[in-house]
Amino acid sequence: IAIPALISKMILKIPYVVWGQGSDIYLPDWFTKLTSKTIMKNANSVIALTGDMKRTMQAIYDRNIVVVPNGIDLKEYTGDPSVQKVKGDEKRILFVGRLHPVKGVRYLLQAMKIVYEKMPDAKLILVGDGEEREHLETLTDNLGIRECVEFAGRVPHERVQDYMNQAEVFVLPSLSEGFPVTILEAMACGLPVVATRVGGLPDVIEDGVNGYLVKAKEPSEIAEALLKLLLDEQLWETISKTNKQKINEYSWERVALALEKIYQGSIELNPPAM
Repeated sequence: IAIPALISKMILKIPYVVWGQGSDIYLPDWFTKLTSKTIMKNANSVIALTGDMKRTMQAIYDRNIVVVPNGIDLKEYTGDPSVQKVKGDEKRILFVGRLHPVKGVRYLLQAMKIVYEKMPDAKLILVGDGEEREHLETLTDNLGIRECVEFAGRVPHERVQDYMNQAEVFVLPSLSEGFPVTILEAMACGLPVVATRVGGLPDVIEDGVNGYLVKAKEPSEIAEALLKLLLDEQLWETISKTNKQKINEYSWERVALALEKIYQGSIELNPPAM
């Protein structure tokens, strides 16, 4: 898409805006690496999802970059009274995403072994599918935690909120990450978040305020953060309320308004040829 936009500007004088979205910035293929500098240099405006992404993009080409985060439709997360928490003492830890090595799920499984030894009523739900599933299922068996881990597989997006409403904690143990919308969806459902200190995640999660940040590839840190939230009901309540308030910063209304200003400014500075 970027190359046609560049050509359109050169030939037809049509302005274009670049918006970094994650893997194209943190894990670019050879062609993206080759063209990124020229595309950013000639763009009328450049947008990054997070402050960390902005710094990464400026390392490619140093220019003014505006930060605009992802957003969600908060009206979809008003709370469904028909979805009840799981009965009994079971404490659900939820992961939603691709089962891919970059998501760090293997370290989450190792952390789950530690959690399960201290909290036999804890259960890990993995929503999603991918190339690493077979390896992760084997690892689950080798760790002896099959009874407390559920591989839910790929589920329709409209059902993801059901899993969130039944969980106590959302966890994202990624090795690299931009700004996943799932983290906003979890916050909207009032879930405390445990995430690795990578990419744009520290822009969203403030350690000890609306969740916990941990070092990537460190099962012991993941386990410690999960146990803090599962064992301290008052702490859980405080962080849950914080996330239900903080999520208002990421409403689509706010995001759309910011984007509208950027697009309008790009057109006014460089109106397309008629």
